[in-house]
Amino acid sequence: MRQGTVARLAGRVQSRVSEIEKGTRDPRLSNLLAVLEALDARLMVIPAEQVAEVRMLLKRNATARNTAAHEQKPDVFDDVFVSVPPANLTISEKGSE
Repeated sequence: MRQGTVARLAGRVQSRVSEIEKGTRDPRLSNLLAVLEALDARLMVIPAEQVAEVRMLLKRNATARNTAAHEQKPDVFDDVFVSVPPANLTISEKGSE
């Protein structure tokens, strides 16, 4: 999907979507959630001790879908999972970006 389309669906300007995509600016949670909604995606917080189990479940689900479709697809978990140590997490205050 093009950035302009994502921006329109998210109610944001294209330059903001570009900055989020490039990683040149830390997005506010509201911007990130709007972009995810436009992409029909969801943000999930997974406790560190459950990451391995979630990874296994996603891989099992992807394998079942691939087998049913008789084709190999990339592992969805590797495309969407970003591991961020809790010490590196920051939450911007309202109005800051």
